[in-house]
Amino acid sequence: MKLISASIAIFLSSVFALSACSNSESSVANSTQSSSPSAAILTDAAKWESNNTKITFLMGKVTPELKSITEPAHFDTSSAVLGVDGKFVLTIDLKSISTDIDIRNQRLKDWFFETSKFPVATVTGQLDSAQINQLKLGETLLLDQNLSLNLHGVDIPIQAALLISRVDNNRMIVNTRTPVIVDIGKIDMLEEMEKLMEGIGVSTIIQQVPISFYGEFSRIS
Repeated sequence: MKLISASIAIFLSSVFALSACSNSESSVANSTQSSSPSAAILTDAAKWESNNTKITFLMGKVTPELKSITEPAHFDTSSAVLGVDGKFVLTIDLKSISTDIDIRNQRLKDWFFETSKFPVATVTGQLDSAQINQLKLGETLLLDQNLSLNLHGVDIPIQAALLISRVDNNRMIVNTRTPVIVDIGKIDMLEEMEKLMEGIGVSTIIQQVPISFYGEFSRIS
């Protein structure tokens, strides 16, 4: 019972922490918008790209002594494209995992993500490109978007609460309003999780992982 309570506490604290981070990024996005909503801006169909996306998450663990540990992590390399037709593709280089501790990074790459076999993860979906392109300066769009995550060779549906802001004629910002919760159990990675738990000496790793996204997109067509 103590272990279950500790696990739930870590999970909830992780969600609240990342939600606050996401909301902070939303505020930054809004503060960068022009104060002139009526300014002329291109609203025709366009392709958008981002090479500086930020994907962050928290890993919750419980030691054999029932000590709760929450560890932040992120990926250094990822990119995203929103096509003229609204097709969205986010590609994440799993080898770029960063926890600020080299040995922990290597264990995650070797034991959990198995990057020798699965070097990337992708998130795909179909967005309303017309609605996005018609955003004017000073406007934001809230989307509750169905997406598909491919991780470790398995596709699972996820839903992202997105905030999209038009910064200028050729730039927009997309970020999650609240963290996306990914259930590792649905990706059939429990064996890999057990190996990681044994290797790092913990009793539990929380299966529900909250993930936040932030990306600055540039208009390229």
